[in-house]
Amino acid sequence: SAPQLLNSSAPLPLSPSVPLHLNPSAPQPATTSNEICLPDECFTKDWFYRTIQWVVCGYARFMHSYTMMGLENVRPGPGLVVGLHSSHSSDIAITAMSQQQKTGRVVRALIHEQSWWLRHYFLRLGAVCGTRSTAVQVCKMGHVAACIPGGVEEVMMHISRNGAHAYDLCWRSYNGTLRRGFAHVALQMGSGFPIYPSFNENAEEMRFNPFFEVWTGLRLDIAYGKLMRSAPKPFRWAMWQLAFFAWISVCYLSVPIPVKVTGHVGQPVIVEAEDTVESLALKVKNSMENLIHEVRLML
Repeated sequence: SAPQLLNSSAPLPLSPSVPLHLNPSAPQPATTSNEICLPDECFTKDWFYRTIQWVVCGYARFMHSYTMMGLENVRPGPGLVVGLHSSHSSDIAITAMSQQQKTGRVVRALIHEQSWWLRHYFLRLGAVCGTRSTAVQVCKMGHVAACIPGGVEEVMMHISRNGAHAYDLCWRSYNGTLRRGFAHVALQMGSGFPIYPSFNENAEEMRFNPFFEVWTGLRLDIAYGKLMRSAPKPFRWAMWQLAFFAWISVCYLSVPIPVKVTGHVGQPVIVEAEDTVESLALKVKNSMENLIHEVRLML
C-alpha cells in the first residue's frame, strides 16, 4: 500500500531517467503517479524526511529564531504558494519544512529541471519536477504546491547593485519572456483556486557572500549585464548559462548571519471566472509586492 512506500528500508519508487522540459510546447514526460500521489503521512513517517526536517528546522530556530506568520490564510484543500527567490536559496527548505511542521501538510515544491538530477533526494522530500502538467496533477490531488516564478533572473537582480533590489520581483526571463506558468496552472484548476504570496523577511540579510560583494563592489554585474544584452542571441544564451553556473557554484559558500527571519504568507489571490493568464499573473504580482512592501515598512 502507499504508506509502506516510504519506510526506513524501502526507497521511494522512481521512474526511469528521461529528459525533462519546462517548455510547455515540448513533450513533457510526467512525473509518475507513484511519485506524487503519496499522502503526507508517508513523508512524515520516513526517516529521511524527518531527519532533514529536524536539521533544517533546528538550524532555523537556533540561528534565525525562525517563525511564520499568515499560515491561517492557507485553506484546506489544494493551493499554490508563490515565493521570492533569495540569492542563496537556503531559505527555501526552511520555509517548506517549517510550514509542514505548523500545518501538518507537506509542501510539494516544483523543482527546476536543471536541479532534477537530484530527484532521488527531492522526491523523498515531497518535491516534484516543475512542469505545468505535474503541478496541475499535484493540485488536483488536493496538495499545496509551491513555486518561485522569478528563478535565476530574480537571483541576479537581487545580488546586483549591492542589494539595492534585494526584495524586488523579476518575473521575466533573460530573453524577455514573462514568467506566467503559475497562472496557467491556476486557471486550469478553475474558479475558487487560491494562490498564496509568500516571502521571508530578512532572507537576504541571513547570509553574507564575499564573492557577491566583490562582484557587485567592482560593478562587474553592471558591465556583464550590458555586455550580455548587447551580444548576439546565441552568445547571449551562452553568457546567461555561464552566469547561472557561476552563481550556483558560489551561492552555497555564503556565511550564515544570526538575524531574525520571519516567513510571511499573504491573503490568497482567488481565481475568478473572468481571469486571463495576464490578469491573474498581474494580480498575484501586485499582491506579492504589497505584502513585501507592508512588511518592509514595519522594519
